[in-house]
Amino acid sequence: DIWLAAVNTGHNASVCLLKNGEIVFHIEEERLSRIKYDDMPLLAISKIKDHTDRLDHLVLVDEKHTTKQDNVFARLAYKHGLIEKYNSNRVIAGKPMPHHLYHATGAFYNSGFNNAVVVVVDAGGGIIKDASGNECGIEIESIFDMEGNSRKKLLSDIGTYQKELGVGAIYSGLSMALGHGPLDCRSEEHTSELQ
Repeated sequence: DIWLAAVNTGHNASVCLLKNGEIVFHIEEERLSRIKYDDMPLLAISKIKDHTDRLDHLVLVDEKHTTKQDNVFARLAYKHGLIEKYNSNRVIAGKPMPHHLYHATGAFYNSGFNNAVVVVVDAGGGIIKDASGNECGIEIESIFDMEGNSRKKLLSDIGTYQKELGVGAIYSGLSMALGHGPLDCRSEEHTSELQ
């Protein structure tokens, strides 16, 4: 059997474990730590031990700790005995993909559908760069056609920070005006005020 774990950091940090290409489990750190937007998937990495004692590959999609040698998550996997050395060739530094594609794949692969059209509406959006690598805008809304492991972007609405606001930014702004946090558009403490 081939065991692969992918570790993602950010405000929705998570771990996904695959056995022979099939998802065994996926969990966001906040489900275990009970800390909203927890960006350190330490408990999630520990959950790997519930399913296997070794990993053939550890993929790190981690912008904060970019090198394999100093990556705290690779070190934790090593400490748990999941990998032999935290800087081995079994540790792969994953290449981050476009922000909206993260949202689309997360929604699609958790949906249970074999094919679907996925609409992504995001207040912050992914940063878009031109051919020279200069930032030229943000992705506001996107539509993807997803089937199996293939995906095709059908539409992408690009805006600038100063001028265009997508529906996601408008929704987020209204939520913040009602007293919610920038990433928490419906916090429990304000629910009664909205009813």
